[in-house]
Amino acid sequence: PPAGSPSCSLDPAQNHSSLRVLCSWSGGFPSPSLRWTGDVIKAGQEQEETEQQMNLQTSATLLLPSEGLIPNNSLFTCIGAHPARKQLAECSTRTYIPPTEPVCFAYVTNTQQYLMLSCSWDGGAPKALVWWEGPGGQSKGGQENSNILVLRYGTARSGKPYTCYAKHPLLMEAKSCRLTLEAPVLLTQRRVVSVYEGTDVQLTCNLRANYLPSNEITWFNNQGMDVQDTSKYMLLRTSAWTNLTVRDADEMQDSGEYRCSTSNAVGGAEINVTLVVKKYPMPPNATLIKAMYNSRHRNEVELEWQVDGVEQNGGWTGFHLEHRWVSERPNKRGKSNDSHVRMEERIGTQDWYRTVIQDPDIRSHTVRGLTPTVTYQFRIIPINHRTIGHPSLAKTPGNREEILKVQ
Repeated sequence: PPAGSPSCSLDPAQNHSSLRVLCSWSGGFPSPSLRWTGDVIKAGQEQEETEQQMNLQTSATLLLPSEGLIPNNSLFTCIGAHPARKQLAECSTRTYIPPTEPVCFAYVTNTQQYLMLSCSWDGGAPKALVWWEGPGGQSKGGQENSNILVLRYGTARSGKPYTCYAKHPLLMEAKSCRLTLEAPVLLTQRRVVSVYEGTDVQLTCNLRANYLPSNEITWFNNQGMDVQDTSKYMLLRTSAWTNLTVRDADEMQDSGEYRCSTSNAVGGAEINVTLVVKKYPMPPNATLIKAMYNSRHRNEVELEWQVDGVEQNGGWTGFHLEHRWVSERPNKRGKSNDSHVRMEERIGTQDWYRTVIQDPDIRSHTVRGLTPTVTYQFRIIPINHRTIGHPSLAKTPGNREEILKVQ
């Protein structure tokens, strides 16, 4: 007797329009007899001549025209018999259509030499035939498992469909999926971005979804230089977008046109974003209305001011209160030549010393730690963020007694 039991298999035939079922059982003397059984086999045999029926029943290979005639999930059973065996032996196989639809996708090789279009229709028995048809003769087909179309990078046709066909012997018509390859398209939230200087501003660049993977999005600054992460620039990126943050925006340095760019195997794209960095409006003028020593020691001065033409807070964020030396009585400071020289050097520089007042609602301030023998001048300057207004007229403080006598 032959060893083991029969083995069954399914194969497509006649360009996937027919189904070939195979049954084999090697060995034994004489050779074992094999026959196929099942509802599909009986239905097919009723349409054949008597002589063909006899041949089919004793043959290990059965060819069935399957397009639309064989139900999905059909079971085929092969029964083997041999004179030296008391019991029959059998094997079974089942044919079925893949449960899903064909899937198409594209990817690029790591070296960016080739664009690969891949198509899959998983599952099913026997395995489906898959082939590509593309525009301009860019296709590959006619052979089983030809599910990948290889194109040189940059040769794909933009806007033209590439179609993958999938044929299974149980179906009369082929199924298909399609890829339309496109060059990348970049989008931005705002083409013109306007900010005041001193702030951080973000420029956006988004990749519109398409079937073809793109290279990394690159930003170029207003000088046309490739932007990297620095103290001035910060990049946040994913595969679908890259945002550029310009830190501490400056009117002269950072205003201008920025550009983001990317490309894929079909073509390239870029989009421009204009950054306008503006200075804050000029704050209103201020006037010192009081500058007075608050004691005979002459080491503290009380100052009061008003903002011209504006009663409520608006248009300024604080003040610079400045003072400088005007003159000094040298005999009171000392009689040495060295002290006289230092006094002349200090007065000669005419430097303004600044006190920053960050509360825009304040209208008075006391300057302490002054030198009693020195005559000072004071002035007030409104500021609006980084915009410095015009200084007020300088005012020399007077003694409280003298001011009261005048009043």
